[in-house]
Amino acid sequence: MKEVHLISLFIILFLPYPTLAQDAINPDVQLQENGWLKIVDKYVQELRPEEYYKENYKPDLHKKNIRRLIVKLQFLQPCAATTKKQFDFSKEFDEPPLSPEAQAYFLLLLSGKAKKDSPSESERLYEEYKTYCGKIGVDPIEFLMDVSILRFKCDYRTKVFVTFFSKNGQEIETEGMHPIANFEKTEMVPGEMLLLPFLIPEEAVSWYPWVPK
Repeated sequence: MKEVHLISLFIILFLPYPTLAQDAINPDVQLQENGWLKIVDKYVQELRPEEYYKENYKPDLHKKNIRRLIVKLQFLQPCAATTKKQFDFSKEFDEPPLSPEAQAYFLLLLSGKAKKDSPSESERLYEEYKTYCGKIGVDPIEFLMDVSILRFKCDYRTKVFVTFFSKNGQEIETEGMHPIANFEKTEMVPGEMLLLPFLIPEEAVSWYPWVPK
């Protein structure tokens, strides 16, 4: 009995817990290829704080290296990057009242214009913008990206996700974003490649990039 007890204690203390990562992924809907995008490769990039934050680097605050997961994508269908521009709301600006999205964009414009002369006023307006977005059911970060960044949003299947796992295989979080274009390349044709970076949570030890079915 003593030997059995010692063996059981050894298993509890020294053998790794079974990973839950595979159980958390459904390969039937979390794909590596979905007709629009194909995940070709992935690799980790580690940056020093001064490299990542650049002009916003603060030595007393930013002390740890930042890990990014770089997902290499191949486009399988033609896709042009789009964004919401000011002219999308120009008619509403000329003929009030504003729609909820136009009002949110107007608050963003005011915040941006105030940034140079009055950072505190700019911050107040940005907080007002976030509060307003909450009232109308809009994600403030997603909307900000929509109006300021060219992204490939031709279909819901052009959104890329990464699920991150802890040491014992528990899911930490799942992040999703549409591929971002640069101003020199705003249209993709089948076969062309693009790199998409994701910040890796500090406690994550494994990850699974995927595209929706």
